[in-house]
Amino acid sequence: MRRIALGSAATALAASIASAQPAARPRAPAEPSVLAESMALGVTDMLGARLTRFGDMTTEDFFLERSAPAAPQDHANSPRADDALPSPWSSCSMDGPVRLVDLNTGTMIPLQVALASRGARSVALVTLGRPLRGRQGFSFPASRWVEWEGEVPTVSDAPGFAPDASLVLREHDAAVLSYERGELGASGPADRPIVLTRVGPNGRVLFPPRAIEGTRSMEIDAAPVSWSGGTAVVFGESVATAPGLAPARRESVWFLDGSGRPVRAPLELTHEARDDGRGEPTASLAASAEGLIAAWTVADGDAAGVWTRGGITLTTRQNTPAGIRGAAVRAASSSVRVLAGTGYWGPAVSPWGITARRLASARGAEGGSVEVLVLPAVGPRGSQSTGAVWDSLVAWTPRGALVLAERARPGDDPRGMVSLGGATPRGPTRWFADLGASVDDPTSVVDLAITPTERGAVVAWIASDPGADAVRRRLAMARIGCRVEPAAPSQEPSRRADQGIGAQAP
Repeated sequence: MRRIALGSAATALAASIASAQPAARPRAPAEPSVLAESMALGVTDMLGARLTRFGDMTTEDFFLERSAPAAPQDHANSPRADDALPSPWSSCSMDGPVRLVDLNTGTMIPLQVALASRGARSVALVTLGRPLRGRQGFSFPASRWVEWEGEVPTVSDAPGFAPDASLVLREHDAAVLSYERGELGASGPADRPIVLTRVGPNGRVLFPPRAIEGTRSMEIDAAPVSWSGGTAVVFGESVATAPGLAPARRESVWFLDGSGRPVRAPLELTHEARDDGRGEPTASLAASAEGLIAAWTVADGDAAGVWTRGGITLTTRQNTPAGIRGAAVRAASSSVRVLAGTGYWGPAVSPWGITARRLASARGAEGGSVEVLVLPAVGPRGSQSTGAVWDSLVAWTPRGALVLAERARPGDDPRGMVSLGGATPRGPTRWFADLGASVDDPTSVVDLAITPTERGAVVAWIASDPGADAVRRRLAMARIGCRVEPAAPSQEPSRRADQGIGAQAP
């Protein structure tokens, strides 16, 4: 997955906003120093597939009651998804100008952004890295906490987090899940536990980071969600298999209290998953009033495909006793395979539907392209495809999935415009607006993220500062507003420059 290329298109658009309004900062920092150009080369050593593992995972927060387990659904008699879903979005466009946020990083380099929302509030956590001597990696001494609830984002200093940190906003605070940092700030799950940090307003740490017991060498495989009084998340770990075979992966839901203590035994979803070489997530988690909903992929074997399980609560029973494996486990846990076969990855689940990706080149599309498949949350009723796209990001809302992707246009070779579309299980994807043309310089953007909001989505990306030293980067944030209105005569995306990310600010 080439998230960097999509982000660089957004940067090219943001660079055209000369009058974009700067973000407010509580205090005026010292003027940042400019790093040597050669130090910028060290950034590329950091930007592997693991760095963009969660760029497209939504962290919208939903209330989860401590309810009894939901009864398994009879999918043959389930109501149609069309009956449960409200009318889809009829139009989406930029809701105000792009905000260019000066992070005031000094000698540190912004490397990654994690994004979350709750109601009208959105927060971006920007990981900062400082190159070590001899280009031997990075330390992570600090980060930036960017809050956006009113007109202008505000920037605050925050403690350092290792890359691949994941963020969720809760009722009274926020939780950051990350890997424990080594002495020099090195990151990664190897023989290190996962830690939870409680963060208050303006990035202030409420309690010291707590290592989650039993998570050493595990990985954060789905963005966390808030539940009544705590946080739920999917952690993955390698499982030994037969000699000569690649290790399998166990995916389990962990239930944590507000401080990061497990409140019950983890609930295993599968032990048949595989690590994804693209750096994409292999699982997804969401919450509704009926309980948690999980989705995951199995790459090969009899169980290959996309699986889902709903109605998960604190009282859901573990259905993986010793000696029971494979199909028996799946039947006992009421797991449902919604897509069968190999080649699927990057699931995104919500109370309103499920998406998954697969290569589109096998279906005659341009090499390297993918298609996003959209399925209903209730009952296997087939899937809809977005068609061939590149670098897709998905944010689920009650009115369907918002898809941000680069897609081919007639006559374009080989790629075209970065577009925003709405996808539902009901019919073809509706592409609302073209947000800008692709560019050839993939190094101008490091990371890109999207999170759903009550009325659309927020997009954030780390971009080079136009006209400044190549190492200096800042954060760009944009709101996307969606509406339900009578359908226009033509559903073709508009080519007007004032309808997308990068539109000239008034």
